[in-house]
Amino acid sequence: MLPAPPDRPRPKHPGGTSRTLRQRADSPPAHEVHVNISPFASLQAPCLRRGPGRAVVVAIALSLLTAPAHAVVRYVSPSGNDSNTGLSPGTAWATIGRANSTLAAGDVCVVAPGTYSQPIQPAGAGTGSSARITYLGSIQNPEAVVVTSIELSKPWVTVKGFKSTGGASLLYPARNDSVAYCWLGGAGFSAAKYSMVARNTIVGDVVFLANQWRACFNGTTRDPGCTANCESDTLRGNHIDLGVIRPGDRPFKLRAFTQRCVIDSNRVEGVFNQSGLVEETWALAFYNAYNNTFRDNRWSFEAATAPPSNNQWAAFMLRDSSSNNLFERDTMLLGMNSAYPIRGMFSASGSFVNTVRGNRWNRCYYKTNSYLYDQNGFKSCTIENSVFASKADDAIAFTSFESSVLRHNLFYSGKQAINFGAIKGSGCDINSNVFYSASAGPAGSGGGVEFFGSGAQTGFRSDYNLFFTPAYTTRPGDRSIAWCCYGASPPGPGTAWNAMNGNDAHSRYGSPLLRDSSFAGLDPRPRAGSLAIGAGEGGSDAGPIPFVSGDTTPPGTVTNLAAAQVFDRSVLLAWTVPGDDGRTGTAAAYDLRWSRAPITETNFGSATVCSALPGPLDAGAVQSYLAQSLNPGTTYYFALKTRDEASNWSALSNVVKVTTKAYDTVPPAMIKDLGTSP
Repeated sequence: MLPAPPDRPRPKHPGGTSRTLRQRADSPPAHEVHVNISPFASLQAPCLRRGPGRAVVVAIALSLLTAPAHAVVRYVSPSGNDSNTGLSPGTAWATIGRANSTLAAGDVCVVAPGTYSQPIQPAGAGTGSSARITYLGSIQNPEAVVVTSIELSKPWVTVKGFKSTGGASLLYPARNDSVAYCWLGGAGFSAAKYSMVARNTIVGDVVFLANQWRACFNGTTRDPGCTANCESDTLRGNHIDLGVIRPGDRPFKLRAFTQRCVIDSNRVEGVFNQSGLVEETWALAFYNAYNNTFRDNRWSFEAATAPPSNNQWAAFMLRDSSSNNLFERDTMLLGMNSAYPIRGMFSASGSFVNTVRGNRWNRCYYKTNSYLYDQNGFKSCTIENSVFASKADDAIAFTSFESSVLRHNLFYSGKQAINFGAIKGSGCDINSNVFYSASAGPAGSGGGVEFFGSGAQTGFRSDYNLFFTPAYTTRPGDRSIAWCCYGASPPGPGTAWNAMNGNDAHSRYGSPLLRDSSFAGLDPRPRAGSLAIGAGEGGSDAGPIPFVSGDTTPPGTVTNLAAAQVFDRSVLLAWTVPGDDGRTGTAAAYDLRWSRAPITETNFGSATVCSALPGPLDAGAVQSYLAQSLNPGTTYYFALKTRDEASNWSALSNVVKVTTKAYDTVPPAMIKDLGTSP
């Protein structure tokens, strides 16, 4: 059984969060995951909604389409009786336990709304994708069908539409199981394989552990009872509320050789809150986790209190040989509404030092009110096409940058954009990035856009980057690059920095002209005229998103164009303003046209252009335009399109049909100065 909801004490799994996971440095991951990179998606992952639930009868039909001939539909109801056959709603069983002991491969069990005192825990097993054991509650309203827990240890079992306060546990030797459209008091994979938890509301911890909830290591000592790990499992499309995160908690963790799992399209949130204990706290913790893929998730953490012992809360941490994990299109927002700092850690020393390596961040968007750093080296890692931003500290502080690559990113900070304590190994490459510092501070350990410590000034390649410090205007550019102790230089050929190590000869200083350069609304897309355009290696655009191909999202389509007032020779049109990208941001221009024939996408280009159009207001505002010089008593059709700065056009709006008045119906203005004098 998994932990209770976060407003209750969280029981620890045996060998779970109360123990420490370790792994030998000479135990490499057994598998390599091959990832197909999808086209660029929005940096801000959208809020996920539970998909529309299907009626039970449809779910039953789909379950039986591929079921073997002997499959039957069984029913459970609070008004039933376990001595019944369970073959119809009128002869339903009364308990989940009766279903658990009876269901066979291919069977579907329909459970009526009510509260049941037993877990879903089938004794039988499915035999394949066309012969699952399926439990169906209410997909549309899972909280109406309550069970104590969901505990699956047999293969090919599916559970949909339940509220399980005890959560969902997929237990060794579970294979090919699934839990979907449920309300869960936590979710755990204990050496499950090829299984899925999807489209649920999860209120509680989420864990990936070995058999019997083992962590596999106590310090550097291997647990001999650890014989199976999680592999190729999927956590997808869930809304996960980790609740209150207290000192010592690890509410979302991958441990014990978890590998080749996919965690995608989830919305995860939690609140740090000190409760008197003094212990390190990480919301998302990796121990011995390999080749896992995190994609299109949105992580949001806040802090209700200061952390213990003048430390900082930590949103994520990788340690003990966690390697070759991919983070793609993930959004992480740390302390956006908090006064207390929340940081993140790319590597922690743990019990196996120098073993975290080969992790990748691609097309991610991370913002923090603190900073991100490595405690044990950033080794053979890659960050590309991503945004890392800090409100008032270093966006990233590398204690040791080793054989790693930073390519086509935006590093943005209210202090120093990036800090390299040391650079080691071969192949270190820092190119085509935008480094943006809002600080006007002097060059030094806390000033300059980019800082290199005493061990980080030679032995690597850095070029084709763009630097900008808008708050410092005395000698623009001369605080772009700082190094110990304390030189400072603009980028470019013949500068002090370039003369010392040959780096940044093609780098520039100047404004990237971001769509939004405020921390709160940071939008990394360059506007027309940005110096980032063409500044990257090979003539590419520096930063995470190219100017031309990066913005392919058209403005939203106007759907409520209407005639607010109609006169004999003019029409006042009004509409709700769309956004630059769908329904957000500010678009660039309108194209409003009229015709005496109905307007379509095909003939819009031949309609008459309305002159002197206003520029778009902010998305959601109401905008109007007076179309003039029309003929009385005449029918006109109006329609418009909206363009953004990247020349993406919206679809055609709704078409308005208007007939002007036949004659002037507006009386003259009232005379207000009538008198006896001339």
